[in-house]
Amino acid sequence: PSETFSNEKLLAQALDKIRAGDILLAHLGIWSRKDPWAPANLEPLIVGLKQKGFCFQTLRQHPAYRDWIAKHS
Repeated sequence: PSETFSNEKLLAQALDKIRAGDILLAHLGIWSRKDPWAPANLEPLIVGLKQKGFCFQTLRQHPAYRDWIAKHS
Protein backbone atom coordinates (compact mmCIF):
# COMPACT_ATOMS: atom_id res chain seq x y z
CA PRO A 1 0.00 0.00 0.00
CA SER A 2 0.97 3.61 -0.54
CA GLU A 3 1.28 4.23 3.18
CA THR A 4 3.92 1.50 3.59
CA PHE A 5 5.85 2.07 0.36
CA SER A 6 5.72 5.76 -0.52
CA ASN A 7 6.64 6.90 -4.02
CA GLU A 8 9.72 8.58 -2.57
CA LYS A 9 10.82 5.32 -0.92
CA LEU A 10 10.23 3.31 -4.10
CA LEU A 11 12.17 5.85 -6.18
CA ALA A 12 15.11 5.87 -3.75
CA GLN A 13 15.13 2.06 -3.68
CA ALA A 14 15.14 1.88 -7.49
CA LEU A 15 17.97 4.40 -7.78
CA ASP A 16 19.97 2.45 -5.20
CA LYS A 17 19.41 -1.07 -6.55
CA ILE A 18 19.51 -0.73 -10.34
CA ARG A 19 22.85 -1.96 -11.68
CA ALA A 20 24.70 -1.79 -14.99
CA GLY A 21 23.34 -4.38 -17.41
CA ASP A 22 19.90 -4.48 -15.84
CA ILE A 23 17.00 -4.41 -18.27
CA LEU A 24 14.15 -2.35 -16.87
CA LEU A 25 10.47 -2.88 -17.48
CA ALA A 26 8.01 -0.36 -16.12
CA HIS A 27 4.26 -0.30 -15.94
CA LEU A 28 1.91 2.42 -14.80
CA GLY A 29 1.60 1.01 -11.32
CA ILE A 30 -1.26 -0.27 -9.28
CA TRP A 31 -4.13 2.15 -9.70
CA SER A 32 -5.40 1.44 -6.20
CA ARG A 33 -2.33 3.22 -4.80
CA LYS A 34 -3.13 6.55 -3.21
CA ASP A 35 -0.51 8.15 -5.49
CA PRO A 36 0.18 6.18 -8.70
CA TRP A 37 3.93 5.64 -9.06
CA ALA A 38 4.76 6.08 -12.74
CA PRO A 39 3.21 9.47 -13.54
CA ALA A 40 5.18 11.21 -10.79
CA ASN A 41 8.38 9.15 -10.68
CA LEU A 42 9.34 7.95 -14.13
CA GLU A 43 11.08 11.20 -15.08
CA PRO A 44 12.99 11.52 -11.76
CA LEU A 45 14.07 7.88 -12.13
CA ILE A 46 15.45 8.48 -15.64
CA VAL A 47 17.15 11.73 -14.58
CA GLY A 48 18.68 10.04 -11.52
CA LEU A 49 19.96 7.11 -13.56
CA LYS A 50 21.44 9.42 -16.20
CA GLN A 51 23.24 11.30 -13.41
CA LYS A 52 24.74 7.96 -12.36
CA GLY A 53 26.02 7.40 -15.92
CA PHE A 54 23.29 5.18 -17.31
CA CYS A 55 22.17 5.54 -20.91
CA PHE A 56 18.95 4.39 -22.50
CA GLN A 57 18.59 2.38 -25.69
CA THR A 58 16.11 -0.07 -27.10
CA LEU A 59 17.08 -3.73 -27.24
CA ARG A 60 17.31 -3.30 -31.03
CA GLN A 61 20.16 -0.80 -30.42
CA HIS A 62 21.87 -2.76 -27.63
CA PRO A 63 25.16 -4.33 -28.80
CA ALA A 64 24.43 -7.61 -27.02
CA TYR A 65 21.07 -8.08 -28.78
CA ARG A 66 21.08 -6.15 -32.08
CA ASP A 67 22.67 -8.91 -34.21
CA TRP A 68 20.25 -11.53 -32.94
CA ILE A 69 17.29 -9.22 -33.51
CA ALA A 70 18.50 -8.35 -37.02
CA LYS A 71 18.75 -12.05 -37.92
CA HIS A 72 15.28 -12.82 -36.59
CA SER A 73 13.35 -9.79 -37.84
